[in-house]
Amino acid sequence: MSPSAISASLGPRGRGLVCGAVLVVYGVFVVAPACRHPNTNGFAAYYTASRILLQTPRDLKRAYDDLWFQERIDASGFAHVRDVYFQPPTMSLMLVPFAWLSPARARIAWIICSVLLWWAGLALLVKTLARPGGGLVAPWLHLAALTTLYVPLADNLRQGQGYSLLFFVLCSVLYLARQPNPRRTWLAGVPLGFMLVLKMAGVWFWPFLLAARRWGVLTAGAVTALGVAIFAAPVVDGEAWKRFCQELPRLASDPVRYVTGYQTVTSLTGHLFVFNSRWSSTPVANHPRLSIGLGLVVTGAALIVSARLQRLASEDRDASALSWGMLTALCVSLTPIAESYHYLLVLPAVVIALWWATQQGVSRISWALLLFAIVLLITPYQIYDSRHLQVGWLALLAYPRLYGAFVLWGWLARALTIRSTANSSRIEDAAMPRVIESRSTTV
Repeated sequence: MSPSAISASLGPRGRGLVCGAVLVVYGVFVVAPACRHPNTNGFAAYYTASRILLQTPRDLKRAYDDLWFQERIDASGFAHVRDVYFQPPTMSLMLVPFAWLSPARARIAWIICSVLLWWAGLALLVKTLARPGGGLVAPWLHLAALTTLYVPLADNLRQGQGYSLLFFVLCSVLYLARQPNPRRTWLAGVPLGFMLVLKMAGVWFWPFLLAARRWGVLTAGAVTALGVAIFAAPVVDGEAWKRFCQELPRLASDPVRYVTGYQTVTSLTGHLFVFNSRWSSTPVANHPRLSIGLGLVVTGAALIVSARLQRLASEDRDASALSWGMLTALCVSLTPIAESYHYLLVLPAVVIALWWATQQGVSRISWALLLFAIVLLITPYQIYDSRHLQVGWLALLAYPRLYGAFVLWGWLARALTIRSTANSSRIEDAAMPRVIESRSTTV
């Protein structure tokens, strides 16, 4: 019996019960353990930074001193956790609502909040993509159950990271950008500004909004980011921002980027062509300039192709959704550093691709290619970080999520091209009778 036949035989109530059972199992085996274990990097840095902001905000500038910050992590009660603070000083606002609690209680509250943000983000995606008059509860429940298979989500919860929050904010961008009233789409810039000021996330979208002349969105984003920084100025002073700016060059020079745990273009090219005794001791060859050149070529090509294909300003809401999906597919892979949980930000692109494939009834080959991309994106960390995939050209096999993101990007780019071509043909067909009528009148 085929999956569709099984689904039909279950009926709406049966499918709802199955999805509910999947979420309960996920809660028992993923969410509950994440609540019980506060001693993870990521969460330790968030909590400690917010604790500093609450207790001694003038010390926040010292958080960029790795040794001093590690001492504060130890003093906060975290056991056997090593972490650093390499984020905008305003990221310290993230856990302020929970930093007055003990680490153990704050962890429980944060994980519960992360689950709710995951669900809320999915609800926004359903509303973004739903057709008028369609139901929302059943698609949301099905999507929530389906996304339990998305490994970066589990990794985010396990580490107590903040990417459920950023996922929700990104879904808010997509929802507001796709409003039927064009006068309100500028509101998409508000969550985009929050992404920038909290984690320097979403920078990838800004040049495309500029190319699409979405001045309202860009202005709202800049004003929001600046407004948050000004609002936080009494506790986050200029010295903290100065220290952060001084640390930024590390993104372009730190050899830790070359481990396979970072699934980025920079990590791949560096692992293959930069020797470092600690982080990449077995490259194919030691040619740092080649590494930089390849990275720039791939990033530049992706930027140019995406800019030419994007239809962010299109009145066709489907073309706009596909554009956002295409751009979201690469919003992580082309950053300097991205671990497994960062790929939670690619989930909206996966959902948009599945929505389009289901709606359009694409070919089996197209479905196979999409599923191949998803399988690559959910490859467990334990597989691609194997020491057997660290030597020479074998390292090419250690970047499945990077490849999955590019395959997904290509899939969505092709879907967008087909959609744009179809729209152009309809416009030409609609204009043809008017042209013929005009010529007849002239004769």
